[in-house]
Amino acid sequence: MTLLPPNPPATHYALLGAQAAGIASPVNLMLDVEHIAGIVDATGAVALVALAPAPDSDIWAKAVAVAERCPSLRTLFVVAPSPCLDPATRAALDALYQAAPKPRRDGLRIVLFDDALRAEPPERLVSGRVIDGAERCAYFHTGGTTGLPKIAIHTHLNETFVACMLGALEPRTHVVLCGLPLFHVNGAMVTGLAAFHGGWEVVMLTPQGYRGKDVLPQFWRLVERFRATTFSGVPTIFAALANLAPR
Repeated sequence: MTLLPPNPPATHYALLGAQAAGIASPVNLMLDVEHIAGIVDATGAVALVALAPAPDSDIWAKAVAVAERCPSLRTLFVVAPSPCLDPATRAALDALYQAAPKPRRDGLRIVLFDDALRAEPPERLVSGRVIDGAERCAYFHTGGTTGLPKIAIHTHLNETFVACMLGALEPRTHVVLCGLPLFHVNGAMVTGLAAFHGGWEVVMLTPQGYRGKDVLPQFWRLVERFRATTFSGVPTIFAALANLAPR
């Protein structure tokens, strides 16, 4: 399953659910259609998860193009950005989705992600699948700076080890800010799977993560608001924060 949504909670659900059902493949939203389609073809994905149309977002347009281009895809799951919004905004986004172009390809189902989620029992796998640690669970990808992105394979044992090691290195419970994209192994593993395994509280810093409006300018206020005790970042994030005095 290829994942294209940004950082709403649904991305965590889709990432973990895809690994329970088969293999998850989270993809950088900023890649062009050619590169995204190339990853879909290389991994043989049969399902695509993408954000519904939203202002200032080209994710849906990319999802439609990829779904029309990649014959292996059989299901397109649509993640609505509306559950946490006010009724008027929800209505506007719903209208935007209804009016938006849809993929036109035989054999492709379009399913609302929330509807699919509600149809499944939360406490067990209906499949009855027994997972072996050596089985593949995820395809992450490299940056593609020297050509097409390369596929990096994760096994269930690999990700379990990462989750357990974070708990061993940092056994205290934390409130962690999640701002890195969830197609990034740090965002998905350290501020995702490993944090959940350790019983940490995970605060999602807007669907755009650190790129969200005012997230970095208001960073220290967010730390104070949520009583955050840790976060993950990359050099550009730390450089930006170094110029912000706590307020």
